Amino acid sequence: MRGLLENHEGMGPDYPPRVFLDEFNRDSLRLRILYWYHPPIYWDYVTFCEKFNLQLLRELSAVGIRLALPTNETYLATDGLHSLTKKEDMESS
Repeated sequence: MRGLLENHEGMGPDYPPRVFLDEFNRDSLRLRILYWYHPPIYWDYVTFCEKFNLQLLRELSAVGIRLALPTNETYLATDGLHSLTKKEDMESS
């Protein structure tokens, strides 16, 4: 990651990029990646961010590292007055 950001497009000499192994969690490691873009032209910055993120994914994939996608489970509860019915069940009635 540091190599991807070394002398990157838009890098200001007073603001070098920073990459840290920030935290060990129960199921993950957290990396903190900080970089600045000069001059602060928003759309140029967003374009650079996309290029960097896609290149980072390619680099990780090339060495066999796959990122887990976040998952979420949602449970619905009723108040007893309203039932939860599948859309298909409602259409067949």
